[in-house]
Amino acid sequence: MNDSALPPDLRDWIEATTGATVARSHRHLAGASRQAWSVDVEHDGELLPLFVLRDSLSGNGGSARDGAVLAALAGTTVPVPRVHGVDEQRGALLLEQVEATSRASTTTPNANQQLAT
Repeated sequence: MNDSALPPDLRDWIEATTGATVARSHRHLAGASRQAWSVDVEHDGELLPLFVLRDSLSGNGGSARDGAVLAALAGTTVPVPRVHGVDEQRGALLLEQVEATSRASTTTPNANQQLAT
């Protein structure tokens, strides 16, 4: 990974928000409504893996709303990533990076329908 794919203003915001230096980033090319990156920040020799979402230019504030929902769920039994920062002006959301997989692709069509309801 390298941080060349991360826009400078977003990198500056991540560093100011975390008090750490962006060591690496990798842009994920999926979805049309947002841009997404895996980002590692370094503080005192320790790497912290994060995930950042940024609304597209035509975005409607989805990242800020998602940040509010995740922050509200943080004190509940629903497992959610920690919100490290939200910037409504940039349309950016900075999250703890969690290792996970989607099980929907490995389930039966009937199970997928049950998940959707």
